[in-house]
Amino acid sequence: MKERKRRRLPNIKTAVEYYYTKVELTTNDICELFGVSVSGASRLRKDALDLMAEQKVHCWMPHAVNTTTAYAAWGIDIVDYEKRLAKLRKLGIEKEERS
Repeated sequence: MKERKRRRLPNIKTAVEYYYTKVELTTNDICELFGVSVSGASRLRKDALDLMAEQKVHCWMPHAVNTTTAYAAWGIDIVDYEKRLAKLRKLGIEKEERS
């Protein structure tokens, strides 16, 4: 049985913002979203590229990944994240963006 990799959770606010503002994600976007290094972002990008190839999804920018497909590859449920963000805002405990 293949060991499952532990993956960092993305910043909820950034995840929702990027979903609606970016059609494609660059390596720098992925770094900011997950708070990882360029090499960590490259591994995440590869997972997204694999799913894009499987689904025959193409990008306009070289070295970018389709946001919707990437979120699916990474297991990000945007509806759940929107609910969580709304709840955080309602409770007044929304965390600041990562620097």
